[in-house]
Amino acid sequence: MKQIKPDFKRVKYSDFWLIGMMIILMFIGLVMIYSASSGQLALAKESPTTYLRKQAGWMAMSLVIFVIASYRPQNFRGRFPLNFLLVICLTALQLGLDLIGPRINGAAGWVALGPISFQPAEFLKLINVIYFAEVLLGKSKNMKWLTLGIFVMQMIAILAAPDLGGLAINLMIYLVMLIAALKIIFRWRFMWGVIPMIIMIYIATYIASVKKFVPFIPAYQAERIKNFTNPFDYVQTSGRQLVHSYYAISNGGWTGVGIGNSIEKQGYLPEPYTDFILSIISEEWGVIGVSLILLLLAGLICRIIILGSRTRSLYNTLVCYGIATFIFTGAVFNIGGMLGMLPLTGVTLPFISYGGSSLFVLTLSLGIVNKIAIQTKLGEDELEQREILRLLRPQGTQMSVKRRPQRPVNPSQGPTRR
Repeated sequence: MKQIKPDFKRVKYSDFWLIGMMIILMFIGLVMIYSASSGQLALAKESPTTYLRKQAGWMAMSLVIFVIASYRPQNFRGRFPLNFLLVICLTALQLGLDLIGPRINGAAGWVALGPISFQPAEFLKLINVIYFAEVLLGKSKNMKWLTLGIFVMQMIAILAAPDLGGLAINLMIYLVMLIAALKIIFRWRFMWGVIPMIIMIYIATYIASVKKFVPFIPAYQAERIKNFTNPFDYVQTSGRQLVHSYYAISNGGWTGVGIGNSIEKQGYLPEPYTDFILSIISEEWGVIGVSLILLLLAGLICRIIILGSRTRSLYNTLVCYGIATFIFTGAVFNIGGMLGMLPLTGVTLPFISYGGSSLFVLTLSLGIVNKIAIQTKLGEDELEQREILRLLRPQGTQMSVKRRPQRPVNPSQGPTRR
């Protein structure tokens, strides 16, 4: 229990901008999940609060996870064997589920425990960020090539699901963290060879999906990608969700029809509380309400990047950039799919859409970011950076720690003003 017991003396050093935006988004999601799901549940003669109660329970557990991740004294860095084991286990589990696991809406990769189901692929995003940051700051080139092999296995597992949205998010995580590491640690020039490979995978996957050149892309995924350009030709099949998303946006106008007054959620738009919850928000809250949510998401992502740039630890910087990347990419794919600018991928809107797996991972990720913000204020990241530089320093050279015009703070004395 000592290892997970939070140190609440550190609470006053938290980043309250980060926490505030997270909580506001979660409560907006809770309200809109109830609004979007209650009508269909009532028609099915079920309790209108079914999904509200489930999401509220997941939200409460997620906040506990956030507190533990933020205020636990032990550092999450330096546990490379455990992170490596988690990556291997989650990748193997993903592959196994693709072969024998249940399929929901045509996709595998779900673990069902009674009435509860979750996706290991959601947790794999965060574990990839933490593990890959360790690898980028390590000395062993053999471990880097082993990581490339793990990366290929993950891509195979995600494609076998199939989960093209998950593939794109994981590729972006690797790409952004590679670029950040290359900019910071210039001596790893051989890693530039991986970047063109990732770009080519993006292009090849898109072309293969549209042209149906590759047999592992199922018909429904190919239809999603091909038909998003003209969904009205397929309004009774693959274009139905997108067409009714357009209707919802049109109905909402600038100010919306009011919370609870959506027409499209009454059986016209399938599962309006998950992938297309932003369409219902657009109908009920209008363009102004959607703009508020997008500003909150953009502010949250920018705050993560700012906190990553402030820390003196290269490892913490890479972790923050990786977390910002998968939140940003998930939001872009969801919003782009709703507007018909990108193919539908099944990616949910961060903090807003219904689902426990995504919420757990997001709050755990922000807990790690908040912990990094606390370490920066207390000067603990400088000690970590010295250890990183000791590992990275080539023989016969010296590397200095990035310093700020402030002294490290003793928790009993309070933070120094910048």
